Amino acid sequence: MKKILLSFTTLDDYTRWSHTYINKLMGIKKEENEFMTKGKETHKKLQDHMIGKAKLPINLKWDITQAEYHARKDIDEKYQFHGYLDGVNFRSKLAVEIKTGSPWSNKKFEESIQTRYYSWVTGLRKFLFITCRFDLSELKVYYKEMTDQDWKKAEKWAYAALKGIKNAEFKGGIDDDGYCTGCSYGPVCYFAR
Repeated sequence: MKKILLSFTTLDDYTRWSHTYINKLMGIKKEENEFMTKGKETHKKLQDHMIGKAKLPINLKWDITQAEYHARKDIDEKYQFHGYLDGVNFRSKLAVEIKTGSPWSNKKFEESIQTRYYSWVTGLRKFLFITCRFDLSELKVYYKEMTDQDWKKAEKWAYAALKGIKNAEFKGGIDDDGYCTGCSYGPVCYFAR
């Protein structure tokens, strides 16, 4: 039996607006906007630079052996946690997370559950955070090694969302009339007015 994949984005959306899981089940796709398009383009440029496929005029010497690594962690016979790392280097056991648009601070990366989740799913503890504007300006690089405490936090977060999904708790982010109060699906949300 093919397992139901639970990505970081699915779990994060569920945590904020549990009704979004219905959108996932129905196969509704989020509309791509200009920021998503620019973000993908900038990610690709940075990934190509780091795997040696292209050379950018930036001071980024870290290398990765694979871009867009699909990480998976079995949960049970029905579900699997998964996600796409922006890059990995299995020789050095390093994972990469890239954020573009408005550069993130080190504090924002430190507080993010996303990298803890990816570390826990993959077993990779070394994380490189890369952030910049879409034009590659204000490039910053941060490094962190994930701890057992980081993994426990990610595990608790992921399993709390899974419990809600298994219990069919899908009313978060829905008003008294049954409409979406605003979620990541925007106007394509099944519950949008």
